[in-house]
Amino acid sequence: MEALQRGWNEKLTTLFNNVKSELTVSSPYISDAGADLLIKSTSDTFREKGLLRFITDLSPKNIYQGSTNPFSFEKLFQNINLVQIFHLPKLHAKVYIQDNQKAIVTSGNLTAGGLYNNFEYGIFTDDSGFVSFIKNDLTDYGNLGALVNYKDILNYCNLSKKVSEIY
Repeated sequence: MEALQRGWNEKLTTLFNNVKSELTVSSPYISDAGADLLIKSTSDTFREKGLLRFITDLSPKNIYQGSTNPFSFEKLFQNINLVQIFHLPKLHAKVYIQDNQKAIVTSGNLTAGGLYNNFEYGIFTDDSGFVSFIKNDLTDYGNLGALVNYKDILNYCNLSKKVSEIY
């Protein structure tokens, strides 16, 4: 187990670099900075054959306040062949799991602030039993939420544009 402080994004990048078949992410918020890091850091093989399971909170408030960018999810769908997104209102957990082998549990969202600007804190573990326990909990969280497909994300994007024009 290892403590992660400011600069934790380097450990996250390494986790993304090493994912082979399955990446589980729990982050209420996402921005293009987070989506770009994930896409850039994962291998071509993972993007073609691996599964990205992403649990988030797509509540309208998060979108119109700019905390979550639905266009970032559109990027993930466009660049990763197998994507599952689960919308779970009131999600607060920020967890990143690589292939049931390694996990980061942190205060940092997959946003520019969470990755680069804020003073975040967390832990990294490669204890397979503990990682499996965390992943089972996150899978249960995801199952409580609604599965959101690519067409739904495009609808979120269109609504987001309209709300932005209003504000």
